[in-house]
Amino acid sequence: MILRQKVENYENVYINNFTIQNGFSDEGAGLSIENSEVDLENLLVINNQSNYQDISTKGAGLYVANN
Repeated sequence: MILRQKVENYENVYINNFTIQNGFSDEGAGLSIENSEVDLENLLVINNQSNYQDISTKGAGLYVANN
């Protein structure tokens, strides 16, 4: 189980057989991926929350940018 993970500026990342849950953030509460090459397989992304009061909020469970 991962509570929150940020992947930034990586190549050839492989994430398999994980549950990503209970994250809270403005950007990618469960998993945030930026400027990276990532393969995702067999993931459960559950019960993640974004800061819904902030209009700049991006991605409760998963946020992906510039990939």
